Formats: sequence, structure tokens, C-alpha cells
Amino acid sequence: MHRISCLLSGLAFILSATSTDSFARVGRRTCAAEPRSRTAAHTESHVQPVYLPYLTTCQGHRLCSTYRTIYKVAYRQVYKQVPQPVASCCPGWSRTSSYELSCNTALCQVPCQNGGRCSFPGRCACPPGWMGPSCQTDADECAGRSHGCSQLCINTAGSFHCACRDGFSLAADNKACQPVVPGPEPGTFSQADPSSEVKEEMKDLKNRVEALEQAGSRQGSQLCSTLQAEPHSSSSSPAAL
Repeated sequence: MHRISCLLSGLAFILSATSTDSFARVGRRTCAAEPRSRTAAHTESHVQPVYLPYLTTCQGHRLCSTYRTIYKVAYRQVYKQVPQPVASCCPGWSRTSSYELSCNTALCQVPCQNGGRCSFPGRCACPPGWMGPSCQTDADECAGRSHGCSQLCINTAGSFHCACRDGFSLAADNKACQPVVPGPEPGTFSQADPSSEVKEEMKDLKNRVEALEQAGSRQGSQLCSTLQAEPHSSSSSPAAL
């Protein structure tokens, strides 16, 4: 049993070392592998003796205490130095962490501009509106007909916008142009403006009320004059008799 446990521990150690070394083989983006090692902990089994006391009959028919040995499988944690090679990346590539074996990060000598990212050594992946090895050149969207503007196209840094000629305005989609409707001239009556119509009606009604008040005032003055003249004429009539 002890030999079996030792064989299993050795096999596990060999498999771990072999599997770790296989990832560091020289290949794409990896030009060499630097030999290094790390401390690894693993659990191994071993045979442990156990002494059990028991009573037996000795000479003279006496009871004697003695021990017998049994063996059982036990486990313990062992620390060993395990090979841990580190990949040496090819020119133009790097690794994110020193513990990684793969070289997946591209390097660009000229930094990518305007939001671009380095996707391949010396080559940037540019966002829409920019072009060039380092995304330094503005793409003229107005050069072709893919912008969709119906009249005018104005190129800007990294983008563009549509415009219209005189007498037109942009529609809701910011691409099409529609004729501008002229507004009413100052001083003219507009049927579409209900406030001006209400103001005219209020003014007319006010003029009518003022005319009625003036007419009523004149009639009241005439009635008062008539009432004041009637008593004088009735007192003079008996004298004539």
C-alpha cells in the first residue's frame, strides 16, 4: 500500500510539471520560454502506523496488557518546487500579467488616437469617422453619397451633419429638407391667430357699450329737463282763468 501511494504522488507530480510546460511551447506570438519555478502545495497519502492496546493472558494465568500495530492510510500537505516557465513574447506582442503564458496584447509604437485601440502590432482599429495607421485622419463622410443628406453635407471632425439651402429647413430626421412656410406680415389680420380676433371683438363690444352709455346719459338729461318744466306750466294755468 505504501508503494501504491508513492507511485500515485509521483505520477501527479509528473503530470503537473508536464502540463505546465506544454503551455509554454514556442509558437504563435511566443518566441521563447524562460524557465522559472514556483512553490506548489499538494496533498499526498502515506501509511501511518497505529498502536492499539489490548489485554491478553500471560504465564500463570495472569492478565497482561500489550500493544498491537495496525496500519491506515493518512494524508498530509507537501510543498514542492514546480517548474513554471514564463513566455517571452515576440516583438510587437506583450502579456497583460507576468504570470500569464500567452502573449495576447498587441503593441503599437505610435499610440492610437481619437479612441482607437491597438489590434495588431503597428495597426490601430479606428472608431467610425477616423482612419489611418494611428486613427489620426478624419474620414470625409461627405465625399460619397452614403451620408443621406438631401441637399448639403457639412463634414466635421469625426462626423458630419446635414444642412439646407435658403428657403428650406431640416426635417425631423435631420437629413431631409422641407420648404419654409412664410409667416404673416406685421399689421395684417391672420385667421390662424385666434387672439387677434378675440381682441377685435372685445374692442367692438367696448365701443358699443360706451355708445349705449352715452345715449342713455343723453336721454336721462332730457327726461330731467321735462320733469322740471311740468310743475311751472300747471301753476300758471289757473291764473289765466
